[in-house]
Amino acid sequence: MADTIPLGRTDRFLLKLESADTPAHTASLSTFKLPAGAHPGFIRDLVQELSEQAVTAPPFNYVLAQKGDTAWTVLPPEDIDLDYHVRHSALPWPGGERELGSLISRLHARPLDFNRPLWELNVIEGLENGRFATYLKMHHALADGAAVIGILTDSLSTNSDEPPKAPWARSFATTLREERESIQPPEQPAAQSLLQALGKVATSVRTRPASGFVGPFVAPKSVFNTKITGARRYATQQIELQRLKAIGAREKVSVNDAFLAILSSALRRYLQEIDELPDRPLVAAVPAATLRETQDGLGNSVTVIYASLATNLEDPVERMHVISESMRQGKQFISELNQQQIAILNGLVLLPAAFLNTIGGGTPSRPIVNVTISNVQGPRHTLWFGQAECEALYPCSMIVQAQALNITARGYRDHINLGIVGARDSLPSIQRLAVYTLEALEEIEQRLGL
Repeated sequence: MADTIPLGRTDRFLLKLESADTPAHTASLSTFKLPAGAHPGFIRDLVQELSEQAVTAPPFNYVLAQKGDTAWTVLPPEDIDLDYHVRHSALPWPGGERELGSLISRLHARPLDFNRPLWELNVIEGLENGRFATYLKMHHALADGAAVIGILTDSLSTNSDEPPKAPWARSFATTLREERESIQPPEQPAAQSLLQALGKVATSVRTRPASGFVGPFVAPKSVFNTKITGARRYATQQIELQRLKAIGAREKVSVNDAFLAILSSALRRYLQEIDELPDRPLVAAVPAATLRETQDGLGNSVTVIYASLATNLEDPVERMHVISESMRQGKQFISELNQQQIAILNGLVLLPAAFLNTIGGGTPSRPIVNVTISNVQGPRHTLWFGQAECEALYPCSMIVQAQALNITARGYRDHINLGIVGARDSLPSIQRLAVYTLEALEEIEQRLGL
C-alpha cells in the first residue's frame, strides 16, 4: 500500500483556490552562464541527464490520487514520468529579457496537471550573451514561493566541481511548511478569536497615528483589485543591494523600507500614467519574519504586515519615511497578538479570493489590500549548476481574484531580484513597472545627493 501524507488545512485551502483563472502555483526563474567551451548540444545533454535522475525527494513524488483527497499519495520513482515533468524550451532570436518574459508569462499561466505530481521544470536555451535559464513551477499546496526558491538553491552547489543534481534527487535543508503553516485561513471554530483580532485592528486604527498604522479593509479601490483571467504578464528587474543600504543609512530607515519606497514611486507613476491613481494611499500586504515571544519561549513567526505605501504623497523621501513609520507600527501591532490571531489576520489576505472563486469572480467593495510585496533574503555566495554559474534567482508568485498584481523579491549575492506578476487582461504593460523601479531608485538617490 502506498504511503500517504495528510493534507494540512492550508494545503486544502490552497487547492480550493485553484481555477482556470487562478492557477495556484508559484515558481522560480533562474539564469545561468553557459560553461566556457560548452558544445552546441550542452542544454540537450543537460535535460537528458536531469531526466535520468529518479524522483526520490519529497514533495516531487506527491500526487493527489483523486479529486477531494485528504492526503498526498507518495509515488515510487518508477511511477513518475520525468519526460513529462522535465521540458526543453528555446527562445526566439535575439533571446533577450523581453523574449524570456514572454515565455515565462505563458508558462506561468498554464495550470499544472492534477493527475500527476504538481510540478514542472523547464530548461530554456537561447538566452543572449551565452546564457540559459530554468523555470521550476510547483503548486502552492506543495511549497510556498520562498520554499520553491529554497528547494532550487539547496539543489545548487557552492562549487563548480559537483555534477548537476536534479532538485528531486537530493535531500533539502528547506522546511516546506515552516513559513506557510503560520499563514493560514481560520477554521470555523475560531470565530471568537477572529472577532477579537478584528477588534484589536479597529482599536489600533482609532488610536495609532494616522500616518503610521493601517489595517485590513482600509485600502482604496484600485485597478489592482479587480476580476482576473488566467492570462499572465511577467517582468523582472535587478537592484544593487548596496544602493538600498546607502539610502537606508542616510535616512535611518531599513533596507526593506527603502525597497518599499522605490516600489511605491514606481506604482504611483504607473497608476498616474493610466489615470488610475487613487486619492488615498495604496496599502500593501508585506510578509515579514519577526522575532516574538511565545508560550514556548523565543521563536520565529512569519506575519503579514499591512503597510501604507503613501502613494498620495509626491515627495519620494517623505513617502519613504511614512512607509517606514507604517511598517514600524505594523510590526508593533503584530507583536501584541497571539499566534491564532496572527494566523487569522494573515489568512484574510486570501479569503476574499476564495469567496470570489466560488461566485465566479468579481470586484470587492472594500479591498483588504491593494498589492502584495515580499522581499526575502537569499544566499550571498555564488551558486553553481554543474559548471554553469548562477547569475540570478527571480521569484514568480501567484495572483488571485481581486489581487491582480504581486511583486516578490529575492536576494542573491549583491543584488535584489524582482519578479513582477500581473493579470494580463487587467493591467496593461506591467513591464513598465520594472523600468520605473530603477528610475525611482535614481530619483531618490538624486534627492539625497548619493
